[in-house]
Amino acid sequence: MQGKQVLNESLFVYNLSIETFVPENHILRKINQIVDLSFVRELSQDKYCSNNGRTSIDPELFFRLMIIKYIYGIESERRLCEDAHSHMGYRWFCRLSMQDSVPHHSSLTKIRDRLGEDTIEQFFDCIVKQCCQHGLVKGKRIITDGTLI
Repeated sequence: MQGKQVLNESLFVYNLSIETFVPENHILRKINQIVDLSFVRELSQDKYCSNNGRTSIDPELFFRLMIIKYIYGIESERRLCEDAHSHMGYRWFCRLSMQDSVPHHSSLTKIRDRLGEDTIEQFFDCIVKQCCQHGLVKGKRIITDGTLI
């Protein structure tokens, strides 16, 4: 007998974790185990007013999105936000539930401008050091081909 799939849009889903949708060997799981982003708030603290204005997007969320952007070679922040909206692995890595909204792409640009090049460079320096400590980066020699085709 031929089966037929029917969409059941339930209002409530119980006992369902976003983590179950991310395979155990997924690259973002491996990165999540190795990289400690607890330093991010202290690194970016002086870029935000402590007692005025509305609450900002969590700087750790911004940097998690930037890690995804660089790992997967996503060139556009608009595309990054679209992908993060629908990709369960990205949501899990960014600690966004299905109810949480992904930041608007224009917000990422404003955050980058606010933090500045030095802060972002310090962030990636810390990440590279952590990767070196865990043996992911050898630090010996990197060769690239700069041939224009």
